[in-house]
Parts: sequence; C-alpha cells; structure tokens
Amino acid sequence: MAITIPTTSETAAEIVRDVCGGALADIDTLAGTITRRVNKELPELGGDAETVAVTFTSTHQNLEVLLARLREGRATDDVQPPAAAAAYTREYARRGVGLPLLLRKYRIGQEEFQREITDRLLVSTASAELRLEALVEIQRHTHVYIDRISDAIARIYAEERARWVRSSEAMRSDIVHALLAGEPVDIADAESRLGHALDRPQLAFVVWSDAGESAALRAALEHAAHELTQRAATTDVLAIPLGRRLLAGWIGGEAAGVAPAILQSRALQVAAGSGVRAAIGTAGHGPGGFRSSHAEALHARRVATLMERRPGTVTSYEGVALAALMTQDLDHARAFVARELGGLAGTDDTTVRLAATLRVFLEEGKSPVRTARRLGIHQNTVVYRVKQAAELLGRDPDVRSVETQVALALTRVVGAPV
Repeated sequence: MAITIPTTSETAAEIVRDVCGGALADIDTLAGTITRRVNKELPELGGDAETVAVTFTSTHQNLEVLLARLREGRATDDVQPPAAAAAYTREYARRGVGLPLLLRKYRIGQEEFQREITDRLLVSTASAELRLEALVEIQRHTHVYIDRISDAIARIYAEERARWVRSSEAMRSDIVHALLAGEPVDIADAESRLGHALDRPQLAFVVWSDAGESAALRAALEHAAHELTQRAATTDVLAIPLGRRLLAGWIGGEAAGVAPAILQSRALQVAAGSGVRAAIGTAGHGPGGFRSSHAEALHARRVATLMERRPGTVTSYEGVALAALMTQDLDHARAFVARELGGLAGTDDTTVRLAATLRVFLEEGKSPVRTARRLGIHQNTVVYRVKQAAELLGRDPDVRSVETQVALALTRVVGAPV
C-alpha cells in the first residue's frame, strides 16, 4: 500500500512536486547526461550504439518511476525494476559482466539525479529552510529507491547468470568470445562444441538492427543470416547472437571464398520496420582469420551506420576499407575534411554537386569525357563545375590531390564538418 511522504510542511511538499515535475519534463536530457557519464566511466559495459541505447532506455524508465513517485508523494520502498532495467540486467548477466559494475551504474545515476535536483532547488524562490527540507525528503526517498532497485537487480542477475551458465548457447557464446579475444582455446574442443571447423577459411558477417528488441527482430536477424548463406550456396555456417540486436556469423570452407558481389547482389528481403542490415569481412584462415574477418565486418557495420545505409543493404569491408580506416577517430576525420576542402565542404545542394563532380573527375584521371559519361552530363558542364569546385577549394586540385580525394570520399561517410 502506498505511503504518503512525511514532510513537516505542505509548502515543502509543494516544492518537491514542482521540482520533480520540472525534472520529469526534462527527463530526456537527464537520462542522456547519465548515459554519457556511464559510458565514459564504465567502458567495460561497452560503448557501441546498441549498448548506449539500452543504457539510455533503462535509465529513462528508472527516472520516470522515481520522479513520478516523488511528485505524487508516493513511497519508494515497494518498487521493482522497470522492464528495460530488468532486461538490461539479464543481458549483462549473459555476457558475464560483473554485478558490481551494474550497481555502480545506479550510483552514477543517483549522483547525477541529486545534482539535477539540487540545481533546480537552488533557483527556487522558496526560503532556504524550505528548500533544504525538500532536498532532505527527496534524497531520503531516492536512497530508498536505489537500495530497493539494487537488491532486486542483484537477484535478477544471480538468477539469469545461473540459468545462462547452464545453457548450451551460453557455452557457444563463451567460446566465440574467447576466440574473438584471442584467448587460448582448445581448438578440437571448441570445434566439437560449436559444430564448426576452425582450421580452414572463415568469412565473417554480421546482421543487425537499430530497431527495438523483440522475438520478431531475432527472427528477422536469423532470416537475413540464412539469406546470406544461401547466396554463398552453403549450409556450412556458424551463427550466434552477440547482443539482442546483433547476430554474428562465419561461413567456413570453400564457400568462404564467395565474391562480395554475390553477397551484395541485391538487397536482403527484410520485414518492414525491422531495419535489418548486414556487413561482411574478408576471408581469413583458421582462428586468426575467424577473428580478423569478424573485426572487419564490424568496421563495415560502423561505416554503414555512419552512411545511414538503407535496411536490407549488405556492406562489404572490401568496399569501405579506406573509410573504415579514416573514421576510427570520427572527430579527427571531420576536422581533416574541413581543413582539406574548405568551402567545398558545404552542405548546400550546389556545393554538394560540385564536390561530387570533382570527386568523380579525380577518380577518372581528370578526364572530362569519362567524367561526363559516368555522371550523364555534358563534358563542358564537367569543366565548368571543376573550375567552380577549385575556387571553393581555394587551390588547384592537383595540389595535395591525394588528400583532396580522400577528403571528398570521406564527406559521404562523415557528412559535413560541424
């Protein structure tokens, strides 16, 4: 049964309602602040886009519950973890992330929450005594909330970890993670447990989605993986989830030599709204190739995400290797584009068209004829556009031509510099 928060004055209770109501209205900003700090201070939890999104959702739901209860004057000693927080905990239990790291996330959230509340109270027009009274009440019930949630999270973690450790998929996942980490592995035992021979060519792929998690999404990921292996004309494949929205796979043996063009021959047949895309590495041999090809597939995935490629797209590392290399440090890449292109890095339609023309012109060996044929325009138009592009560039394209070509290629990946 809900218990009214005991404050010594109704005025202080009104301040609690106002302050928490204001924080609830700005909940997205606060959840984002907490997520960024968690990502910075706890890199062991993972900093990929999927992990950040899950952290944000879990944080958002916890804030909704806590702020709503404080605003409504309801107790915080009977709470249970929101759905996203429970799912978040189970996922990390399956990954083997230590419970203390997860609980540290809640303490970080508590610190940022209290900082936000304190800042809001400082600008209140109420007396110092009333503001202090309101702050004490909020802090007291926040401590109770965090303690109750932490206890529940610990129980969920222990139950899920015990179940996961017993499961065969967990065993397979642990072996794959060990292989990818370069840890010593008994190859014969690993092959037996995975049902996949390792001492031969390996071609890695990943299929993923940024859409919300669901059983339907898992099925969509598996369907996309199956479609890729059909294109390779093989059933010799190992596929295993590496997250709720990411499935990794390896094609083994002769089929690993399939040409990327075959796997990219057409868009994958993906369900509407699933947002499923795929990326492939290049073939390597043995456990080392298993690992390196997967790393390349992840790099291709990163570039595909930066380029906002459409659902159903298959991106090969071979086709984006330079972009992958140049965007390891995204801020550095954008600064490079700004420095090399100057005015030609603009985002208006005219500038984008001029930059595209100059890029093709340089790729075609500065041939107006070949450039015109490739773009479907008159060669005089090519000459005119190249002249205009050079003016925006501030130099002859022959000067630092390699840097110019790389910067022009990068604009399609990183966008215009901020």
